[in-house]
Amino acid sequence: MSLSVQHLNADTTFLLSFSSGQEALRSPCRPFTVLVDPWLTGSSLIWTARFSISNHTCESVVSSLRDIPLPDVILISQDKTDHCHEQTLKTLPPDSPVKILAVPAAAKKIKSWKYFTRAIIKSLPVYNPRNPDSVIRIPVRPTNPAFGHPGEITISFVQQRMDMTGLHNALGITYLAPCTNSVASLTGETVQLPLSPPLTPIKMTSQVSAEKLSDSSSRTGPYSPTSHQSSFPKPLSVLYAPHGIGLPCLTPFMKHHLAPMNALPLTLLLHSIDIAQNPWYLGGMVAPGLPGGTQLVKAFGAKYWLSAHDEAKDNQGWAVAMLKSRRYTLEEAQILLDDDLEKVDELRKTSISMDGRARYRPGSTRLINLSPGEQLNMTAA
Repeated sequence: MSLSVQHLNADTTFLLSFSSGQEALRSPCRPFTVLVDPWLTGSSLIWTARFSISNHTCESVVSSLRDIPLPDVILISQDKTDHCHEQTLKTLPPDSPVKILAVPAAAKKIKSWKYFTRAIIKSLPVYNPRNPDSVIRIPVRPTNPAFGHPGEITISFVQQRMDMTGLHNALGITYLAPCTNSVASLTGETVQLPLSPPLTPIKMTSQVSAEKLSDSSSRTGPYSPTSHQSSFPKPLSVLYAPHGIGLPCLTPFMKHHLAPMNALPLTLLLHSIDIAQNPWYLGGMVAPGLPGGTQLVKAFGAKYWLSAHDEAKDNQGWAVAMLKSRRYTLEEAQILLDDDLEKVDELRKTSISMDGRARYRPGSTRLINLSPGEQLNMTAA
C-alpha cells in the first residue's frame, strides 16, 4: 500500500491519496483521496478584521477546488475560518456531489450556508471507545475481481476535553486496501459514499521520495500488537492534529482503535513544528509545536512527521497582537527530536512488556516540511 501527500498551500491544506501501491492494471482498486481543511485564497476572518484577520503569505498551488479532481472526501477539522473556509469551499459548483465529513460545529456552519444542493455533509461523532459507531468506516470496493474482499477507510474525531478554544483536536485516518484474504470484521458506523470521478494529475512542483516503510526500523509504542493482531494486514495510519492534542485525550483512541488494528506506529503525523501561544485570557496555547508533537511520537511512534499549520501568515487584529511564536528550522527540529527519542530508547530499551517483548525498538521519525505543490510519497514494505 502507498500514501502520497501533497501540500496545496503553505499552511494546513493537504491532499492525501491512498492506494494499493500496485500498478494500475493490477491494482485491486483506484486511489482513495482525502482533502483536509481547504483554504486556498482570500482572508481568514474571525468576527471582524479588528479582532483577527489572517492572509496567506505564500501562494497556494491552486486557487480553486475546481482546479483539482473532486476528492472522495473533504475533511474539516474545525469551524475556524482557516480550516472551514467558506470562500474556498464555494469554489465548488453548488450542485457538486461533494462528500464532506466535518466536526459538528463545522458541519452545522456549512449546512447554514445553504449553498450545496447535492452534497453529503455529515457530522463526525466524537470518538468513544465504548461506542463502535463513533468510528466512521468507508468500504473500499475492489475493481479487480481477483481481490474479493473490500478494503476500508476509517475516520475518527478525537476531541480534547475542557478545551474552551476548540482548537486542540485530532482526526485519525486508517487505510486498508482490498485483499484476497478475509479481514476480521470490525464494528462501527459504515458510510456508503458514491464514487468520485477518476483522478487526473494536478500541478506539482516536486516530489519528496520516502524510503519504503519498514516496521523493523521504526519505533513502536507501548501498545504493540499481539502476535494474533500481527497476522492481519497492517493498515496505513495518519493522525492530523495541526494545533496539537493532549496525550491523555489521545491515548484511548490509540489503545482501543489503532493498536488492535496493528496500525502503530503511525505512518504519518501531521502536526505543527513551530510553537504559537497567546496570553491565557486570549486562549493560551495555540500550537504546541515541536514539544507537543514529540510527546505524541515518544508515546505512539510515527514514521514521518509532516509540518502542518506552520506558515508565517500575515496576522492582524488585537486577538493576535500578543501572539508569541518560536520557530524552528527543519534541521534544528530534527536534531532536537532525535535527541529526545534517543533518550527514550536508552531508558526503555531494556523495558520488557508483560508478554516478554521489548516495548521499544531503536528507530527514528523523519521530519519533513513541504512547500506548496510538493508531494511526499510513502510505500509500505
